[in-house]
Amino acid sequence: MASRSKRQNGDQRSLPELRIILLGRDWLEKSQTGNTILDRKLFDTRRDVEMCVRRQSLVDGRQVTVVNTSDRCIQYSVQDPLLVHCNIEASMSMCQPGPHAFLMVIPLNSRKGREWTVEGPLKLLNHILWRHMIVVFTQCEKLRGMSLEEHIARHGFLQEMVGKCGHRYHALNTRANTWGDDATKVPELLRKIDKMVAGGPGYVVMNERFSMAIEVKRMAEEERASLRRMKVQRQRETLRSLLRGMSHQLSEAEQRIMIVGPRMVGKSSSGNSILGKKNFEAGHTTSHSVKRQGDITVRQVTVVDTPGWHGRYCTEDTPEVVRIQITQGASLCAPEPHVVLVVVRVMKHSQRQTGQEQKKN
Repeated sequence: MASRSKRQNGDQRSLPELRIILLGRDWLEKSQTGNTILDRKLFDTRRDVEMCVRRQSLVDGRQVTVVNTSDRCIQYSVQDPLLVHCNIEASMSMCQPGPHAFLMVIPLNSRKGREWTVEGPLKLLNHILWRHMIVVFTQCEKLRGMSLEEHIARHGFLQEMVGKCGHRYHALNTRANTWGDDATKVPELLRKIDKMVAGGPGYVVMNERFSMAIEVKRMAEEERASLRRMKVQRQRETLRSLLRGMSHQLSEAEQRIMIVGPRMVGKSSSGNSILGKKNFEAGHTTSHSVKRQGDITVRQVTVVDTPGWHGRYCTEDTPEVVRIQITQGASLCAPEPHVVLVVVRVMKHSQRQTGQEQKKN
């Protein structure tokens, strides 16, 4: 990825216009951050959408444009890293000639922060975007007397993230009763953006070289993704072979299956598919392990659905109460499960196309 940066003339005086792109894994928190910056409720905080959303408002006499990116490009970046590039391009195309700043929004209670720096999608972004990045911490009331600097020092992944963007970070209260309650924080954030722009990086310009570099990186990612798909296919064939062999060894009277996996990937729906009827409540977060049974080809099949773990790092990102519930799921398959099914979501091609179509439009 490459770009040229356009330098603003003059010193650190306020820019006549600001263009900002919000990044992060929490749609609600990003939307509230956008509303706080724009001093009015312009972003819908009720649900995530599949595309980037742009809102504008006059803030202290100047036009401020904020583009909120979809959470989906982060959630599915493991299966399809190119989705991150598509969304970056789409968001940049919505604030021409280019954004002055990328704000990485991280709630202080978030257990997802580690994913941004350890094998996370931010490793797909190069130094050009980091030079335009400011980390915005929200929900700072949860510090409970600890300073923000102390909190960052206690978490290595936060230190790494703040370091990559030149130690630029800001604390913002997005839980104010009225948008004006945090009036001193927003101007301070905008001044930090002005200072960053005046310091050299300017704004990121979409040009032929920028797009060509992204395309080269896409092709490399596509090749790696193809290799991963081939590896997964081989693993699936091996698993099917093992399951076929296991089915001959199992008693015809009973089969016990435990389903695990990340949150919101379709574990409950998979259980319903196995049992051939709606025994599990699909479409809602599973809070505790649930056992259901059914008769399939004269065999009693027991299926246990478990709560989903958080992020990719189950032991580090998942609350202890959820880890306990996942572990207890095995006891519902007493004496033990015959097989453990790990459910993952397969990226739909249409989800990648969303960012590409936005850019075209």
